[in-house]
Amino acid sequence: MNSLKISSSFKRKEFLEQYWQKKPVLLQGLISDFSDPISPEELAGLACETAIESRIVRTPKVGVWELTEGPFPEVTFQKLPDREWTVLVQAVDQWFESVSQLKHCFDFVPSWRIDDVMVSFAAAGGGVGPHYDNYDVFLIQGQGSRRWRIGEKCSETTPLADNSGLRIIAEFHQHQEHLLCPGDVLYIPPGYSHWGVAETDSLCYSLGFRAPSFGEMLEGLSDKIIDNLPTTKRFVDPKPSIPKREGEIEEEAIDAVFQELKDLISTKREFENWFGCHCTMSKYPEQITPPLKLIQSNELRALLQNDHLYRHPASRYAFKEYTENSELILFVDGREFLLKTDSIKLVSMLCSSTTLNKDEFSVLLDSKKAQNLVASLINQGSLTLQSKV
Repeated sequence: MNSLKISSSFKRKEFLEQYWQKKPVLLQGLISDFSDPISPEELAGLACETAIESRIVRTPKVGVWELTEGPFPEVTFQKLPDREWTVLVQAVDQWFESVSQLKHCFDFVPSWRIDDVMVSFAAAGGGVGPHYDNYDVFLIQGQGSRRWRIGEKCSETTPLADNSGLRIIAEFHQHQEHLLCPGDVLYIPPGYSHWGVAETDSLCYSLGFRAPSFGEMLEGLSDKIIDNLPTTKRFVDPKPSIPKREGEIEEEAIDAVFQELKDLISTKREFENWFGCHCTMSKYPEQITPPLKLIQSNELRALLQNDHLYRHPASRYAFKEYTENSELILFVDGREFLLKTDSIKLVSMLCSSTTLNKDEFSVLLDSKKAQNLVASLINQGSLTLQSKV
């Protein structure tokens, strides 16, 4: 899978200007010579694991979809019919490095926006019904073929069918239709209804993007502000005065409180720090655990002689540079690390590579600060050391 290549005819700038978050488009043959990074049998094996989110959707008759949540006993897959069912497994990129490599094909979109790669296997006639998502998604076709119908743009007012946990659109009005074969990619912006049905037994890789609601962000930001507020920070009358009318809230009091609350969230740097931490929170933080034995920074070089260094597959990395004061902040799994801009090569490698090349990486560990950073990331579980054997 390391040889994945995007078609030379694909125009990244044109896609971003004309289609990204604007309208659906079929990117036919986008990934050249596509080869599946996972087999249907391996996907079924993941669906049996308790730590992994999985679902099976059956279509017992036309217009009816039945959802069952995993994990599943192995016998489930032996009893499934030959047609009209789909198994979906969330965040397969966290379990298969070869699936994670698919994300590098879409480096024309900021990597910190990517949520995960969900993989589905559909028997002929299988699908999950007409629905819409609140986020961008690239649908990458693997083995077999799947027919996708695209409908109109939906919203929270779009009527949904009462269908056992699946967000099936009550009335689907088709505007486009595409048959996807291996290496084809269908881009769907947020809100557009779509409906895929397998023509033959097929695999599909859904690269979804994070799109937190403003309500979620306000809640997270306010939680951080509240945590940092002293209990002594309270309302104080702007100036003592005799009330003109009993029970009236005067304009001066409203202005004073409003200004105090605005001041709590008006520091852009504090907001940027919170946002970087928020957007790098792992989808499955319980998977990221510290090593049994914490390491010291001065042990790194010796350890790298015998072990490989990997980014934990459940970890998220991003950074923000401040050129005016030669600083940058690395955000990893909801934590922040203040560095100087001379660490940019190290930070770029941490953000872009899942397996860190020992020779290239060791050159970047000359400074004590770099060694401290890497040791901290290992000790929080965001980087892992694994034996070469």
